[in-house]
Amino acid sequence: MTPRPFLKFVGGKGRLLGELFAHLPATFGDYHEPFAGGSALFFGLVREGAMGGLHHRSAYLSDINAELIDTYDAIQTDVGAVIAALREHVYDRDHYYAVRAQEPLALTLTERAARTIYLNRCCF
Repeated sequence: MTPRPFLKFVGGKGRLLGELFAHLPATFGDYHEPFAGGSALFFGLVREGAMGGLHHRSAYLSDINAELIDTYDAIQTDVGAVIAALREHVYDRDHYYAVRAQEPLALTLTERAARTIYLNRCCF
């Protein structure tokens, strides 16, 4: 499986990966991403094998957006449950606004992750 960003963010780095790779050091230790967002650079490094499969070093992704971090935690913990929860959502304007109106903290971690991904990918 080839990991790719599953969220889109304004200012995302996906289209700049070639340029970013050109400015990276040949080797580095642990990876720190203080403004994770969609984590395009992180996923790009994993795809390119630059992270050594992540088993030789640690990666630290962080962000001030708690819902985003919850989404990464849910996917790391049980991606199958997040995918199953996403299947409950439909591309429909009324459904979108109903989901957007939900109180995130009233949902389970899996439901919050699915909500975040759905709202991010399905904007009206």
